[in-house]
Amino acid sequence: QNPAFGIAQIRVLTEIFVEKSIQLRDIWARQVAQQNGTACIEVLSWLRRMTLCDIGQAGFNYRLDALETARKPNELNEILMELFHSPPDANRYDTFRLFLAMVPILRLV
Repeated sequence: QNPAFGIAQIRVLTEIFVEKSIQLRDIWARQVAQQNGTACIEVLSWLRRMTLCDIGQAGFNYRLDALETARKPNELNEILMELFHSPPDANRYDTFRLFLAMVPILRLV
């Protein structure tokens, strides 16, 4: 059992997960409202963004603001989005593997 992800540690992080889930719910609700009650939502893309927010805040106490749509994302957010959302090719995959070796918590993404 990994002590970093025990019950006590997860309880501390739950507030962050709930906060980001509510933020995502509100974003989706706005999208649906803007489309008169129906909308096509790229769920996987939004869940990836929420995951980046959760990891940044829970793991590093850093706000990536990946769910923010009203302003330009910060540089770290842009880099991580590029790594996680790009079509796979050899150079990017090697860079990604190097990045994972340097930041092990990102293996959870």
